[in-house]
Amino acid sequence: MAAIRITLPRIIVALLAAALLLALLPASDAQALDPRGGVQIRKDLQERVNSARRRHDLGPLKISWGVLDEARGHSRQMQQRHAIFHDPDLRHELPSSTVVWGENVGRTTASDAAQRLHYLLMRSPGHRANILGRDYNHMVVAIAKGGRYTYATQRFFDRR
Repeated sequence: MAAIRITLPRIIVALLAAALLLALLPASDAQALDPRGGVQIRKDLQERVNSARRRHDLGPLKISWGVLDEARGHSRQMQQRHAIFHDPDLRHELPSSTVVWGENVGRTTASDAAQRLHYLLMRSPGHRANILGRDYNHMVVAIAKGGRYTYATQRFFDRR
């Protein structure tokens, strides 16, 4: 049986090679995404919106379940394209009685997606204006998860 001689330089080279291989591997979904399902993230984000509104002496927004599928479809489109963008068909996806509307979109790799998205949106003047909009009485939030990201679509509108 031949003896294998291991020297310090060989150990260092092996450790460096292992570290390089680990660095090149993609992060797993468990490490990169909020471990909760989309429903729990959606509920958390909706509650954060209404909590922010209460802190600013504004009434809560009603959840408009009738437009959830369209918002969810938009979140899925963003997830499939690996990008965030506003929905050019938004106006046609809202109830015909809608007189004013707004949309926030975002994505994050945070382990608490709702907290991070809300934090970022509240620090952006236009997105904050949607969350605290006095002209809105309804909202819908939709989540899609994929790859390293959690994608969110928030829609706000006044339904008369």
